[in-house]
Parts: sequence; structure tokens; C-alpha cells
Amino acid sequence: MAKSKVSGISSLRKSLSNRLPRQIAKAVFAKKDQIEGEIVATIIDGKSPVKGKTFPNYSPKYAKIKGKIRPVDLFQTGELLRSIETRIGNGFSVIIRFKSKIAKFHDKLGAGKSKVIRRMLPDPSKGESFRSNIAKVIRRAISKGIK
Repeated sequence: MAKSKVSGISSLRKSLSNRLPRQIAKAVFAKKDQIEGEIVATIIDGKSPVKGKTFPNYSPKYAKIKGKIRPVDLFQTGELLRSIETRIGNGFSVIIRFKSKIAKFHDKLGAGKSKVIRRMLPDPSKGESFRSNIAKVIRRAISKGIK
């Protein structure tokens, strides 16, 4: 049996393991318009982008202004939905967020007098994930990044 010690294997392995996640993050970022578009379209359809979550109906007072109780589309001026942003974060992550201050009220603090929370983005620390239509767009971007 012949044996040979090849130097540099561990550094090659480390290099590949660092590049692949970065490559995937770049591939997802390259599809950011499609991902953001799918998230906004889901919200305009009156559905939460978060798997298993629904938007509570508008309050009766706001429903009179809006002219409907459902679907809740979170569109009043368009500022909230236009504020979606995707960027590559520290390390190998992709960050999707809404920059508008209004988003924090809908997503975390609660909007209006009744403090209604309408989840617009999943919180992975709580085990939340995107709806299947959005997850599919992200999976396609990841698979292109691996190829």
C-alpha cells in the first residue's frame, strides 16, 4: 500500500466550507428582487409571509376608512411595502427587513389602539419560517448558488 501525506487538505477544506455559504448568500442576494417581490405580493394578497400566521382583520373603525375588513394588505401609502430591503449580513447570512418605522409596529409592537401584531417576516429564533411560496423562491436561489 502506498501512502502519501498531502499538505494543505485542512486549509482547502476550511476554504471550501467558507466559500460555499458565501456563494449561497450571494446567489440568494442576486435573486433579491424576486424574493422581495414574492413577500410583497403575499402581503398585498392579504396573507402573512410567515408560515402558519394570518393577518387579523382591520378594526371596525379602520375598516370604514379602508372600505373593507379583509383582506388586510398593509397598504395605506405604500411606504411600508416599498421599504423592504435585502442585503448580505455579517458572515454568510442574508438579511431581509422592512426599513420603515411603521413595520416595527405591525411586526413586533402592535399597530393601532388595539396593538394588533401582523407578522411580516419570520423570526427563526421562535421557529418561524416563510410561507411555502416564498420558501420556494429562496430554495431555487440556494440551489443555483450550489451549482
